[in-house]
Amino acid sequence: MRPLHRALAFIGVLLLPTPVSAQLNEVFEDLFNRLLTEDLSFSPNGRHGRHFFDAAAQANDRLTPALNSLIANAVTSFPLSSTVAGITFDFPAGQPVSIRESLGPIFGETGETLGEGKLNVGFNYTRMNPSAFRGLATKDIRLAFAHQDVGGSGVLGDRLDESDVIDLVLDLGIDVHTFVMFATMGVTDALDIGVAVPVHHVRLSGNAVASIDSHTEEQTGNPDHAFPPDSGLEQTIPYDESALGVGDLAVRFKYNFYQGPVYLATLLDFRIVPGDQDDFMSSGRPSFKLSAIGSKQFGGFTSHVNVGYDRRPGLLDSDEFEFVVGFDQKVATGLTFAAELLGELDLDENEAVNLDGTIEITDFDANDQPLGTRV
Repeated sequence: MRPLHRALAFIGVLLLPTPVSAQLNEVFEDLFNRLLTEDLSFSPNGRHGRHFFDAAAQANDRLTPALNSLIANAVTSFPLSSTVAGITFDFPAGQPVSIRESLGPIFGETGETLGEGKLNVGFNYTRMNPSAFRGLATKDIRLAFAHQDVGGSGVLGDRLDESDVIDLVLDLGIDVHTFVMFATMGVTDALDIGVAVPVHHVRLSGNAVASIDSHTEEQTGNPDHAFPPDSGLEQTIPYDESALGVGDLAVRFKYNFYQGPVYLATLLDFRIVPGDQDDFMSSGRPSFKLSAIGSKQFGGFTSHVNVGYDRRPGLLDSDEFEFVVGFDQKVATGLTFAAELLGELDLDENEAVNLDGTIEITDFDANDQPLGTRV
C-alpha cells in the first residue's frame, strides 16, 4: 500500500463517530426558566408571578446563545500536540526510528517532516479550567433582569412595581478534560498528512445566587416579588451537569520547503465539525489555521518559532494571530525537557466582545454578531 493510501486509511478509521450524552446547552435556559418563571410564580399577593416571563424569553434568545458560544469556543480551541513528537515508525524498514535527537516539542511545530513511509501515532491529555471570558471572571458573571412594562406606557419604572429587578450571579465553574488521539503519515519526504480526534469531557457547575432588588419593599414594606417557600428575596440554585463526546476533528497538512541551516515549513490545520454543538463539543462552524514554522537544531537542542493566522468564525469569537516560541532539549535517551510560550492576539475587536465591564446584548445581526451597548 502506498503512503498516501495508508494515510487516508488511518484518517478513515479515526473519523469513526462516538456517541455523546446530555445537552449542556440547556443548562442556562433551565436556570433562567426556573428563576424567572417557575419559582417566581409564587408572590406574596399572588398577582406578580408572570412579570418576568418576558425577561426569561429574552435571556433564552440572547444570553443563552452568547454564554454557550463562549464556552464552546473555549473548549474547541484546544492546542494539538506536535506532528513530529515522540518515536516514529518506519514502514519500509519495519521498525521504530527517531528522526531527531530529542523527542520533540509539546504543542509547537518544528520545520521537519517525518519522511516518506513513516508514521507517528500517539495521544495526549489536557485539562483546562477556563476562569475568565474576555476579561470577566466566570465566577463573577452577573446578570440583571428587568420587570415587564405592565403599564403599557413604554417607560419602564413609571409604576412602583416595575422598578423591581432580579440580579443573578452565575458562579460558573468550567472543567474540561480533553483526550486527543493523533496520527501523522509521511506521504513524501516533504509532505505530512495528519489527523487528530479529540474526546472532551465538559462539566459545568456552580451555585447561582439570585436576589431581588425590591423597590416595592423599600417603599411599602411588602415585596411584590419573592421566592418560595418563605417569601425570601434571595435564592441559591445549584447546578452540576456534564457530557462526554467527540469534538471538532482536525486534519493537518505540513510541507517542508527548505532544509539548510534552519528548517522552514508551513502547516495547514482544518477543524471540521462533526462534534455535538449542543454539548459544547463543537463550535458549530469549520475553522482553519495557517502557520509558518522555523526551527534549528544544535545536537540534542532544538529551538522553534511558529506564527499563524487562525480563522475562528464562531459567535463572540475573533480571528486571531497566534504564536509559539520554545525549545526542547534531550536529557537522556527517552527523556526530553521542553518549554514553550503560547500567545494570541484578536484581529477584530468588533467580533471579540470585551466583557470586562457591563454589556447590554440587545440583538444579533445577520452574521450572528452581537449588537450591544456598553453601559
